[in-house]
Amino acid sequence: MRSPAFHGFVLVLILLAAAGVFLLGLDWGLPSRGIDAYLFGGSEPWSGQKLAALKSADEWRSARLGADVDRDPLATSENWVDLTADDQSRADILIRYRLYSHQPDEMITFRAIAQMKPAEWKFDPRLYQYGGLFIYPVAALLKACDALGWITARSDLAYYYDHPEAFGKFYLVARGYVVFFALMGVLACYQLGRGLGGRVAGLIAALLFVCMPVTITMAHEAKPHLPAAVLMIYAGLAGFAYIKRPTSRRYFLAALMCGLSCAMVLSAWPVLVLLGLVLLLDRRPFSEQWWRFVWGVMATVIVFLVCNPYLLINLFADREVLRSNFSNSRAMYQFGRFGDGAQNVASLLVAAMGPLLAVCGLFLAFTTTRTATWRRGLLLWLPALLMVLMFVGLGAGKPGEYGRFLVLPAVALMLPVAVYLRGQFRRQQAGTGVALVLAVAMTVLFGLDYELGFYADAGDSGSRRAAARYLADELARSPQAVVGVRRQPAPYAVPPLDFASRRVVYLDRGIDLASVAPVPDLVVADFDDLPPVGHRLGEYELVRQFPSGNRPGAFETVISWANKPLGVYKKRPKS
Repeated sequence: MRSPAFHGFVLVLILLAAAGVFLLGLDWGLPSRGIDAYLFGGSEPWSGQKLAALKSADEWRSARLGADVDRDPLATSENWVDLTADDQSRADILIRYRLYSHQPDEMITFRAIAQMKPAEWKFDPRLYQYGGLFIYPVAALLKACDALGWITARSDLAYYYDHPEAFGKFYLVARGYVVFFALMGVLACYQLGRGLGGRVAGLIAALLFVCMPVTITMAHEAKPHLPAAVLMIYAGLAGFAYIKRPTSRRYFLAALMCGLSCAMVLSAWPVLVLLGLVLLLDRRPFSEQWWRFVWGVMATVIVFLVCNPYLLINLFADREVLRSNFSNSRAMYQFGRFGDGAQNVASLLVAAMGPLLAVCGLFLAFTTTRTATWRRGLLLWLPALLMVLMFVGLGAGKPGEYGRFLVLPAVALMLPVAVYLRGQFRRQQAGTGVALVLAVAMTVLFGLDYELGFYADAGDSGSRRAAARYLADELARSPQAVVGVRRQPAPYAVPPLDFASRRVVYLDRGIDLASVAPVPDLVVADFDDLPPVGHRLGEYELVRQFPSGNRPGAFETVISWANKPLGVYKKRPKS
C-alpha cells in the first residue's frame, strides 16, 4: 500500500499539470493591432480619436439598460443590410475588433464593471445573471493590477482603440480568476473521489477533471460557470462532512457554499436542494431540525444578497434595469421542446466528457447507487440532475457553447468511473490497468483537441487568422468584390477583413438571392450556420475551410469558441 505522502506527491503533480493545461493558450483570441493589415486593407489604420468621434452609441454607460443588452442591434430586413454604408457603420465594426475577444460573452463583464462609478459610490453592475462574486472580484483584481503597473486602466476608450493589446490584458486578469477556481476544482474532485472510494479514486477523479473538454474550455474563458460549479462541489463536500458528523457549524458551512454558488451565477440555483437533502439523509426527525433548516436558508439568502445587493435595491429603486436585464435573458432562453432539448443535452454531455467517459459514467451511476456510500453521492447527483433538467427545458436548438451548463453533471458522471477503477485495482482484476489507461487516454484525446484549439488561436495559426489571410489575398485580386457575412461582424463571428473600405453586406437567413443586388462575390460563414445563404440554390461553392489541416483522428470542439471552423464560399461563374 502506498503511503499518504506518495498520494500527496501525485496530487501535486496533477495540480502542476493542471496549471500547465489551464494556462497554455490562456491568451487566445485577444484584441490586437496585428490584424490591422486585414481590417484596413493595407492602408493607414483609423486613429482611436477618429473611431471615438464616429461611434454611434455609448457602449459602456447607458442608463437603465442591462449591461448585456446590445446598444447597437443589427437592423435586419427581408433582403440584406449594407454594413459598411457610411463611416459611422464602419467605425462601429472596427471598434468591436479593437475591444472584443473571440468569446462573445466575455465582454459583458467589462461592460458591467464600466457601469460602476466607485468615486460616486455607485456599484450597480446592471448585470445579474453573472453574480457579484464574479464581477466585483474581477473589478478588484483589475484595480490591483493597475496599481501594480501590470495593466493600464483608463476611462478614455480612445486609448484602447489605439492600444487594443492593453485592453486584452483585462481578459487575462479575468481568465486568471477562473483558473484559480479551476485549480480549486482539481482539489475538490480529489476530495470527492477520496470520500467515495479512497485516495486512489480521488487521484483518478482529479486527473479526469483536468482532462475533460468542458473543464479545459471553461478554464480558458472569463465566465462564472466553472467557478460556480466548483463552489457547488464544495457545497456537496460540506454536505458529506455534515452527514458524517451532524453539527450546526457544518450545516451552516454547506449553506454558505450554496449561497456563494448562486452569488457566482444565478444558474447555480439547483445547489439549493442540498439545504433540505442533507437533513433528510441525516435521518433524524425533521421536527428536531427545522430550526437548522430555517437558519440555513436565511444564511444562504444573506450571503447571496451581500454579493448581489442591487438585485434587492433595484427591486424598489429601479425595476426598469432589472426588467432590461432579465428580458434579454428571456429572449435567449425559451422553455419547451423537451425532446429536442434532451437530445441536445445528451450530445453536449458526450462532447463535454468524451463518449467513453460519458457512457461508462452513466452506466455506473445507474448500477452502483444501491450502496450506503453512494447514497452520499446524492449530494452531488441531485443538483447535477436538476442542472440537466433545466438545460433540457432550455437547450433545444442551442449551440455547443451551452455545454458550459454541464460542468457539474460531467463531474457527477465522472466520479463513478474513478471509484469503479479504484475498486478494480483493489481486487486486482485482470485488465484493470488497460481499462484505466483507456478511460484516461480517451478523455485526454478529446481534451487535447480543445487544448490545441486554444493554443492555435493564441498564435497566428488559428482559423480566423488563416481565413483573414485567404480573404486578403482574394480581395487584393478583386478590387470591387462584395463580401457577404452571415453574422454581425465581430472578432468571434467573422474573420477580420477590410471593413474600412470594402462593401460588406449581412445576409439574412431566409434571404432570396434573386432579390439582392449586387450578389456578394464571397460569403463567409461559420459551420454552426451551414448551409450558408444561396447554397441550396447552387449559387456558391465552398472554396476553403478553416482550420484546414486537422490532425488525423481530430474531434470537433463544439463547446469552444477557439479556432472555430469557418468556410469561405465563392459565387459560381455563370455558364
